Amino acid sequence: MESARTFTSEMCGFLEQVVWTTCVACWRAWYDLPSGHVFSHAQQGVRSDPAPWFDASASVIAGSLRKRAVNQWRLQAAGSVEEARGYLAANYPPAECEAITNRLLCGDRKRSVTICTECQKHVGDDMVISAPQGEMRLCDYVVDPVLVLRTA
Repeated sequence: MESARTFTSEMCGFLEQVVWTTCVACWRAWYDLPSGHVFSHAQQGVRSDPAPWFDASASVIAGSLRKRAVNQWRLQAAGSVEEARGYLAANYPPAECEAITNRLLCGDRKRSVTICTECQKHVGDDMVISAPQGEMRLCDYVVDPVLVLRTA
């Protein structure tokens, strides 16, 4: 019974670190799990060595080992908040950048911005998404909410 309470407490502590993150390039938003979190070790069987009792990367729901990002139940942040702000500054007028960050950044509500792992590959040094070459990328499916509001 004590071990169950320990596991529950450890999982709650892990989930307290989760942040709702929005990618400013593709506008997907999902939970970003803390990377590299190692749960306490537990005996998995009589003949096996103790191992972490939970591995988020191997989880079907939270896993990051799936090949297609669209099927993941999480958003993996690759860029920092500063990089996301740089991307916004390179692609939007200052007033819109401020409106976007005011809406999406909130420490109290654990909301943040980033450039996700999938989009980071396509953002150049100039903070602009490169032209498509070959197959469609997640950022190619984007409906930019600011552009849509501006033209409506």
